[in-house]
Amino acid sequence: MKRLYALLLYLFPRAYREEYGEELRIVFDLALDDAMASGRFEVAHVALHELSSLPKAIIHEHLRERRKAKMAGRFGAYFDFTHGSSREFLAAFYPFFLLGGVLPIINMISLSGVMRFPNPLFNGIAILLLAILGILCLIGLFKGLPRWSLTYLGFLLAIFSVYQIGGMLDRLWVRAFPSLYERSWFLGQVAYQGILWVGFSVVALLLVLLIAFLPVLRRFKKDWTLLLLLLYGSSPFALLLTFDDYMNEELWELLAFIVLAVGLWMYLHTHNPRRQFWALFGGLTVSLFIAAIGKAIIYQYFWEGTRHFTWLTEMMSTIIMWMWIALGMLIPLLLRLFPQSKDQLQAA
Repeated sequence: MKRLYALLLYLFPRAYREEYGEELRIVFDLALDDAMASGRFEVAHVALHELSSLPKAIIHEHLRERRKAKMAGRFGAYFDFTHGSSREFLAAFYPFFLLGGVLPIINMISLSGVMRFPNPLFNGIAILLLAILGILCLIGLFKGLPRWSLTYLGFLLAIFSVYQIGGMLDRLWVRAFPSLYERSWFLGQVAYQGILWVGFSVVALLLVLLIAFLPVLRRFKKDWTLLLLLLYGSSPFALLLTFDDYMNEELWELLAFIVLAVGLWMYLHTHNPRRQFWALFGGLTVSLFIAAIGKAIIYQYFWEGTRHFTWLTEMMSTIIMWMWIALGMLIPLLLRLFPQSKDQLQAA
């Protein structure tokens, strides 16, 4: 009887059986052992009661598993956006909106004196918005990296490049900077921006090699612009870094982020790889040149602190940063050197 009951437990869903099967078997064995002390009729009564209740319990657990699967499917379906839809654009644009929309508004409110920082209300809002960013990033990973989620990875890549790889190189080469700047400000700035962003290009090159040789990443090999979109996700952080320590930069920052939004929208609404490339590369270029012009104007006419540089060097520092980021953005083109399918060749 005990063996029969143990076999019948295999009719339960696997997840339920793995969690509760052993416990159910032990309880049945103990109940049967206790009944044996009272005689055969008690054993028959306990066995009949337990066995008759099994069909209802098995059906109930299978129905519950189906409901759970449907609920999980419905939740996942919320993030299965149609290519080119407004929902896909809004999901992909969230990291841009966070830095290019929310942050400037918070800065303007702080400068206006309406509300000072730190403030519990805005701290709570900031935590909520960052939590949404993290949740959307995790959902994108669990969904298999759909297009809209790639900008989140690019955003994280920029932070990793600047703070991890850049910080490591800065500690190794810190002695070289004074001599470079003494020879030429331009050489010193190229080296400085290179330390911040060379990791961006190195990671992009590693991704190209992985995509080329790992079958699991064949989707990126089939559409090389997906890697470009991932790298484009670094541009919000680049703009934030550009205007670091600046005051009254909100207008220029907003214009630059609008250009990034237009580039992203154009990418998502076209299927031609060349147009997609120019939408993103052009968006990055125009936005950073707007930032460069804005920095020059602010530094020349509205800078209130001590001036250590000139408006020209401030503008050139952003252009040099663009050169390093643009170098990384060109690396996905290497994927075109690998064999392509007929469909890809026709699309190109």
